[in-house]
Amino acid sequence: VKVIKPKAYINLDFDYVYRLIGRLFFRIVSLPLAFLDSLWTDVYERIGLRGLIETAKGTVFFDVKGIDGTLDGSAYGVKGLGGRTAGVQTGRLQDYLTGAAVISIVVFAVAWFVW
Repeated sequence: VKVIKPKAYINLDFDYVYRLIGRLFFRIVSLPLAFLDSLWTDVYERIGLRGLIETAKGTVFFDVKGIDGTLDGSAYGVKGLGGRTAGVQTGRLQDYLTGAAVISIVVFAVAWFVW
């Protein structure tokens, strides 16, 4: 008995119909999806990005006025206090020891009379 052996090849009739249906489906689906995509992009640009930009402006304001203002203010305060107390430094050890002794006596006296 003779058996017909199948050969691997593309059936052009079916392949043509398959590709035609695919192109038609792509055109039918791509136009509404492209419209929805452009609509979503416009909404995102107008609402989403503006919201993000306004939030970023708020955080920049907090950073500049709140955090930097506090840190810079404390730095200027320390610098000013250091400038005022620089004249107290004489470079003499006797003055420093006398000051430490006076402060120790005052702290001891306050602790003794308060408790």
